[in-house]
Amino acid sequence: MLEYMLVLCAIDIDSFQIALDHITAWCNDWQLQIAVNKCRILNIGPTTANIDLQIHGNVLPMVSTVKDPGITFDSNFSSTSYVG
Repeated sequence: MLEYMLVLCAIDIDSFQIALDHITAWCNDWQLQIAVNKCRILNIGPTTANIDLQIHGNVLPMVSTVKDPGITFDSNFSSTSYVG
C-alpha cells in the first residue's frame, strides 16, 4: 500500500505522523501487523527535507527509489515497470 501526502511545512509533517498513528491504531484494533521493515519515505520533487516519520517507534528510512509491485518510482517521480 502506498500512502501519499503533500508536505509543505512542519504542520504537514505532524499531520502525516498523525495519519500514520491512526493507521497503526486501526491495524492494532483489527490485529493486523504492519510490515515496518518494508515501509519507506520517498520525497518527490526538488526537496531536501529530512522528515522523521515513525511506525511503532521505528523511524522510516528515506530512500531515493521505492518499488511497488511491478513499478519502481524515484524522487523525480519517474517510473519504470517490468514484466515478471
